[in-house]
Amino acid sequence: MKILVVSPYLPHPASGHGTGVFMYGLLRELSPLHDLTLVSFLSKEEAPLAGDLKKLSMKIVTIPRGRGARKNLLWNLYLIAIRSVQMLRSLVKWEPFYVSKYYHPRMAATVASLTSENDFDIVQLEMTAMAQYLPYVKRSKSVLHEHDVAFRPAYRSFRHAGSAVTKLFAWIEWCRWSRFELNAVPKFDRILCVTEQDSLLLRRLTGSDRVSYFPRGVEVGQSFPQFESRKKATLLFVGTYSHTPNVDAAMWLVAEIFPKVLKQHPDAELRLIGKYAPDALLRAAERFPQIKVLGFVDDIGAELASASCFVAPLRFGGGVKIKLLHAVAAGIPVVTTRIGAEGIDGIDGQNVFIGDSAESLAAHVVTALGNRALAASRARSAWEGIRRYYSWEGTVRRLEEIYHETSSTS
Repeated sequence: MKILVVSPYLPHPASGHGTGVFMYGLLRELSPLHDLTLVSFLSKEEAPLAGDLKKLSMKIVTIPRGRGARKNLLWNLYLIAIRSVQMLRSLVKWEPFYVSKYYHPRMAATVASLTSENDFDIVQLEMTAMAQYLPYVKRSKSVLHEHDVAFRPAYRSFRHAGSAVTKLFAWIEWCRWSRFELNAVPKFDRILCVTEQDSLLLRRLTGSDRVSYFPRGVEVGQSFPQFESRKKATLLFVGTYSHTPNVDAAMWLVAEIFPKVLKQHPDAELRLIGKYAPDALLRAAERFPQIKVLGFVDDIGAELASASCFVAPLRFGGGVKIKLLHAVAAGIPVVTTRIGAEGIDGIDGQNVFIGDSAESLAAHVVTALGNRALAASRARSAWEGIRRYYSWEGTVRRLEEIYHETSSTS
């Protein structure tokens, strides 16, 4: 099949977030089987990574785009001006700020040009915000890949917001996401959801019968990774801090959960991996010499292979948490919340440690550190579940079935 994938960011493992890791793996698996073209925004920081994608058997078109604040006054003033225009656009069109943030006339023109000049069987838009480019798809079947149902984490952000002002803005954003998303879904030939719960929710709310469950894929070895060589009391957290739920989880872990663990295990060490650690997290971590804020790490596999326990105290967000799939696939015992574990087939409270308060999460960590036999048993059970449900072979087969079904409908 001839497939066009349109992405809001460069899909690469070094992008700093789990979805980038998944999308790179998906493109790697699809590119030998299909005629694949990728259109992606590309920041200056991501430019060195584009070479890795060029090694895959697919065509790549990139759209330059700035990214975040820098230690440069002129750039930051320019960024403020751009964000002001984006904010105004979101107000005028009554659409989520994130949607306006990812609108670019060059992207619209590129999608229109490519779909006019080529006969793609499938045009797949990645992330809900990219649904805004559907009007520029001139022909072919359209697919929206919902990495999460965006209005759900927006609602959780509203519920979790602290001050009245923050709550008001979060409520407005939730309303705008609900309007945008529920209007967009029925216009596509197919919607891909990463959890069965998300697909059922969208079917019920939109009445569309073109919503499909498409599971994530993850590298899982043929045998359970060696457990005995893991360190005795090392906790690991992974997540890019440009994603608000990760900032909240890391701050909660450092401020409330880890201090409770230290009372039982004063020798414990907490290692936090991820790009763009905020100053507030760095200041909080300075209180404890046992906390190491490592930033981006090239070989996260070595960290997953050696740590005693993976901690993901996520209180809001949506979709499948890729970090948990990778942790479980690496054979590390996992401590998380119900929101962290939601939507992941093959894992539950019997094979990962699940709690929703600082006290219960700390108690689970203490148990995992103190009872290595139990921790190993749970880690193996969770690994077996992930291997059963999320192998790349099964994921690609399911996607190809959806593509063929979509392309054959009138």
